[in-house]
Amino acid sequence: MRIYPTITLEEFILADKAANRARDPEASKIRTVFALFYLLVYVPWFTWRMIEESRRFSHFPSPYLFLAAVLFLLACVWWVFRRKREEASNRRAAYEAQLPGINNQFMDIETSGITGGQVNGSNPYNYPWSCFVLKVEIKDAFLFLLPQGRHVRVQKSLLTSDDQQTIRQWSAEVPSKNTR
Repeated sequence: MRIYPTITLEEFILADKAANRARDPEASKIRTVFALFYLLVYVPWFTWRMIEESRRFSHFPSPYLFLAAVLFLLACVWWVFRRKREEASNRRAAYEAQLPGINNQFMDIETSGITGGQVNGSNPYNYPWSCFVLKVEIKDAFLFLLPQGRHVRVQKSLLTSDDQQTIRQWSAEVPSKNTR
């Protein structure tokens, strides 16, 4: 079956996040736990210790210390939000860089694997099912992960339910992870 996939920024971000979670599921959990620990335990503890230590010194008035503690807390919160915003900005830049090649391609899905390339004939690819390390099924697409950190996205909206079932059968040898 031949399809001509397209992808929006939101679909690109969803696919990228799902592929990253599938490649290293523990990394996401570790980052979340570390961020929560940092914001909920370390930052308040450090602020409290700073206030307690300042009580020993009479030359540092407590209103200024309170202001310093609040500024420290605000800086920590700003750092977390900046990281999230930077991550979104990086994904947007990656999408815009790949956009001409992503939305101008065809894809043939067969019993042997996935082949395709640009509509003008450039950048051909041929991936047998055995070269994929993981299959991730998300709500709008199948993601087939390659060992190099790349993935192939098969858009479900271009497929009938029978075609989707056929792809599941053909790709049965690929280890799967369902994240619908």
